[in-house]
Amino acid sequence: QYTVTVNPKPTITISGNKEICAGGSAKLTVSPQGATYKWSNGSTARTASFDNLLDDTDFWVEVTLNGCTDTYNGTITVHPIPVAEITTNTGKTTVCRGESITLTASGGTTYLWQHDGTRSASVTVTPKADATYSVQVIGDGDCKTTASINITVLDLPNAKITADKTTVCEGDDVTLSASDGVRWQWYKGNDVIPGAIDQHYTITGAAYGSTTYSVEVYNANNCMVRTS
Repeated sequence: QYTVTVNPKPTITISGNKEICAGGSAKLTVSPQGATYKWSNGSTARTASFDNLLDDTDFWVEVTLNGCTDTYNGTITVHPIPVAEITTNTGKTTVCRGESITLTASGGTTYLWQHDGTRSASVTVTPKADATYSVQVIGDGDCKTTASINITVLDLPNAKITADKTTVCEGDDVTLSASDGVRWQWYKGNDVIPGAIDQHYTITGAAYGSTTYSVEVYNANNCMVRTS
């Protein structure tokens, strides 16, 4: 009589991060303990590290316990790092002082703006000085990257009006002069004066009474101020 003892093959389980972001490392631990191990990357430890992965990577581990061997085959899923970008609603990275600009991030599924904690793709900002705005962009697999944009604040023109006369009688001509700029538009009350686009505007035959004139002054940055 001869007794044959049949040992079971080891029941293999894998723990660890089998989903990572591109360029990251996956640390995998195999069970059961107390066995001998052989991984596809050459490691013979119970825990193996697969480093700097850029694409999905297949792996295997061979486990021997009580003379019996079995093999586990698996895949490490590698998620890409988001390709993040910030654009503006104007297509420019400059604003005139006091103006707002909308920034829109792309490349991810969720977003976190670092200047105010906004959790949306777009934010509207009114910078008082040159500023850098950054957003954390989160994509598949919770993979993250950060994008930044520099916004430059342009000065406004110093808009004012002077006249060639301090006292005007009914029927007189009077010439109004705007401060220096590169472009102008004159108004009578709230109405645009057609063709009045020079630095100087002459009122011919001033009518009796009070009339308000104003002018829009544009500087070389195309920033505008209208006199009040």
